Amino acid sequence: MAKIFCCVSCFDHGKSGISVYIVNVLRQLAEHHELTVAAFDADRPLLPESEHIRYRSIPAWLDRPLFNMLWHLFVLPLTIRQREFDAIFLPAANRRAMLFCRTFTVGVVHDLSQYHVKTKYDPFRMLYVMKLLPFAVRRLARVVAISESTAADLVKFWEIALAKISVICNGYDREMFSAEPQPDDAARVEKYSGEEAFLLYVSRLEHPGKNHTGLIRAYGLLAPALKEKYRLVLGGSDWNGAEEIHRAAAASPDAARIRLAGFVASADLPALYRRCALYVFPSRFEGFGLSLVEAMACGAPTACSETSSLGEIGEGAARLFDPELPEGIAAALTAVLDDPEEVAALRRAGFRRAAEFSWEKHVAALGGLFERRRHRPGAVVVAVEYILALAGFCIVSVPGLLLGALCGKLRFRRVFDLAGRPLRLPEVRSESALWRGSPRFAYVLAGRIGLVGDPLRDFEPELACFDRPGVFTPDFIHRSGRLAVQGALRERKQMHRSLWSDLGLVLRTFPALLFGGAGREEEKFHLLGLEVRNRSMREALDHFKECIRERKRLQVAFMNPDCFNIACRDPEYFRLMKERFEVLADGIGLVIAGKLTGQRLRENINGSDMYPHLCEMAEKNGFSIYLLGARPGVVETMRRKTLESYPRLKFSGVRDGCFDLDAGAEQVVAAINASGADILLVAFGVPRQEKWLERWGEQLAAPVRIGVGGLFDFYSGRIRRAPLWMREIGMEWSFRLLMEPRRLFRRYIIGNPLFLWRVVRRQLSRR
Repeated sequence: MAKIFCCVSCFDHGKSGISVYIVNVLRQLAEHHELTVAAFDADRPLLPESEHIRYRSIPAWLDRPLFNMLWHLFVLPLTIRQREFDAIFLPAANRRAMLFCRTFTVGVVHDLSQYHVKTKYDPFRMLYVMKLLPFAVRRLARVVAISESTAADLVKFWEIALAKISVICNGYDREMFSAEPQPDDAARVEKYSGEEAFLLYVSRLEHPGKNHTGLIRAYGLLAPALKEKYRLVLGGSDWNGAEEIHRAAAASPDAARIRLAGFVASADLPALYRRCALYVFPSRFEGFGLSLVEAMACGAPTACSETSSLGEIGEGAARLFDPELPEGIAAALTAVLDDPEEVAALRRAGFRRAAEFSWEKHVAALGGLFERRRHRPGAVVVAVEYILALAGFCIVSVPGLLLGALCGKLRFRRVFDLAGRPLRLPEVRSESALWRGSPRFAYVLAGRIGLVGDPLRDFEPELACFDRPGVFTPDFIHRSGRLAVQGALRERKQMHRSLWSDLGLVLRTFPALLFGGAGREEEKFHLLGLEVRNRSMREALDHFKECIRERKRLQVAFMNPDCFNIACRDPEYFRLMKERFEVLADGIGLVIAGKLTGQRLRENINGSDMYPHLCEMAEKNGFSIYLLGARPGVVETMRRKTLESYPRLKFSGVRDGCFDLDAGAEQVVAAINASGADILLVAFGVPRQEKWLERWGEQLAAPVRIGVGGLFDFYSGRIRRAPLWMREIGMEWSFRLLMEPRRLFRRYIIGNPLFLWRVVRRQLSRR
């Protein structure tokens, strides 16, 4: 349990999103830590009470903005004794920070809207937030951004090192905000909107940032029937520029249908969300946009700006629009209000998106930063780490250092050590990751770096580093496997650290060494007489997108070691792969083959890893997908499960593979063409799917056709896929062998060595 100091002088008397943030985070932090909170006495009734929270009073005269800013910057740090607390927590560092402090300090930055809305503050406050605050925040030990958008702004505008930033998304009160109707909902809503149906926007009345005037103009552009059916309710307290919003509402031809409801009590918000016909969030810029998530959780269909964090949260779960175009806002509102199916789809997608956020998750991640700073490994962990480091030193470091020194291949690199100090670390000039990093074990024994941890970072005097540099890292394993899995590395880094997980990571590093290392990285990857396109996942998807937009025919095949073995005994399939298909690399076997032939594969972009990326790209660009193949029932299940993750994705049709591939194909091709599909996924198995695509390729209208093998079985849930850690070390084949030993024995136990033997034999014959 850490001792944490927190100052909430920016509480806004409970009238802003930051107030909601402070209340919920303090409540959750107090369950696991001892808190000392500096607050104004006037705010105390609104702040949580707990036996683990001790309050300090801030003098009331410091409530004035200028005094508050200066006191927080210069005086508050002097009141905190160096060893009094384990950490200091600044819940709104984009408003209040400390210019100096020797205690480990974490600051949360909600947004940098001043760079996006130039008239947000008066000149004095703009000087403060654009000059003084950046300097103070750069001196913090750790900076938390509540969205990827805010993190990008911190790097761009405040020049904060990316390694110092942790993205921890906000949460919401799951008990309070739910779709379950309450008996008093009607009475609560009537205070703000009467008994009529209404569109809702809840935010402080701040102009121009919150864009109330843009929404008022957009409301005026709606069809008369929609304005007659739905009134516009704007809830929120007056803030900077509120008079402009009041004038715009009064001057609108629809002033009688626009209600400025004033401050909305927290207890009334869930009822308003549940009863509104549509929740609209047209803000020009938001750090997170908490009310959007709250509305989704309450079952409201939502429409929001496509900019900043609103675009992150709303993508795939809300109707997006450009906040600068009232016509675009009006079109988005009309598209939702006129389409009951769209309303239902947005509600379903909103529930799924809201489920991703919670205050428990947010505070657990925050607590991890505090505990990580306090953490000291136990005696058993230290002993095991020391023994492993000693073994590594004797087996690897001593030979590596001797050979490097004798051959003149030693070089030195300045990196951060465990204490954030500079370390002059020797490295061996070698393409082998094992020999290149061999001297590092000596520095584990010296206590300068860890055995397991984060990648080494080059030392920069102006930066602070609180990572734990180590010899064995998840990043190395991930890069070695060339995986292109969505969120894989972040998921791996967020896993709970323990002795057993660290030992597992050490053991997984050794197979990763087999296929790590340097090599030629060229556009084409030549193997056994065939050319494999050496693309990254992003490059492959961009190529698909280009072909769809230009209506160019593209036939794609994924080739793994088994496919190469088939090509060696099937001349027709070999010819198709050589002349008619774009071939992409599938499987760790090709990574190893590349190492044997001195070629470097950019990414292992097999069909199973590509499918989520493909769905995301198709959903975002409005492309449609047709699924063809697999057993009856499998393809329908796959479509249903895919729509759970990508609700706005268009499936133009599905058809199982139980038909005569020759006699019944004309009818199937006609159905595919009639569907208007942009992407056709065919799962007949290799080589039948490729031969079928070539046979009917001229008649097919879909621009992009991809043979995907057993993809449908994986994503329908009929066959389990190997866990991520097995895929990272190239052992997915062994998992599949365990699942289906009789069917796959020949493919893997005989086929994999045969493939590598063919690669080696051809390589030797060239010499």
